[in-house]
Amino acid sequence: MAISAPFCDRVMHQALTATLEPLFERRFIYDSYACRHKKGTHKAIKRFANFSRSSEYVLSMDISKYFASIDHGILLRLLSRRVSDDRVFSLCRMVIESSENSPGKGIPICNLTSQLFANIYLDVLDQHVKHNLRLRHYIRYMDDFVFFHNDKVFLHNLKEEITGFLSGKLELIVHPHKAQVVPISSGVNWLGFRIFSHHQRLRQSTVVRFLKRARRAKTSAGGVVRRFSSFLGLLDQKRRFLRPPLFIS
Repeated sequence: MAISAPFCDRVMHQALTATLEPLFERRFIYDSYACRHKKGTHKAIKRFANFSRSSEYVLSMDISKYFASIDHGILLRLLSRRVSDDRVFSLCRMVIESSENSPGKGIPICNLTSQLFANIYLDVLDQHVKHNLRLRHYIRYMDDFVFFHNDKVFLHNLKEEITGFLSGKLELIVHPHKAQVVPISSGVNWLGFRIFSHHQRLRQSTVVRFLKRARRAKTSAGGVVRRFSSFLGLLDQKRRFLRPPLFIS
């Protein structure tokens, strides 16, 4: 995966994002929660809990190596449908094709524009789910998405349909070991939490992963403080969702 843009280029990424976002934001579905104003992890989990109270099963899926798999040609075609200014479109092309991945594939995960491009790319799935399949109980957080239903056979069939759609339409591969249909009553691992219909618990693996990253990080004392402050902020904002025990494996 290519590294993020140098600092001197980030102003350009911010300006390009500010230009493109209004063109696409009005089209995005309500239940897409990653990298969007007034959305985010906390609201996605709350929505998950709301949907789970009226369903027995959930189908959880994600995409293998999502950012590295985004096809440049498909992404540019999606952008061309709404970007009419040739200069803006040429800048989009330059940013997309500057990736150091295999030719024609992948965008850097850290760039601000990449977050928007990634949402535009999977909006194709969102529109298919909402307008063709007409499924209401669906949530996407970047390349992690879930479907809710009372019939587990329906969800198993849906898993095959979505897998085929993503492969044929967007050249994406669903992670084979993470696409699962599970009963909500047993709890569902999603976005770092184990979510039940009436409460959520922070997964122990989330804490362990954070501590490992903190140990490996070569940073200043101030940087360490910021890392731990970020993690404690997650706990603080989640306190209304947590129930004893705090962690679950």
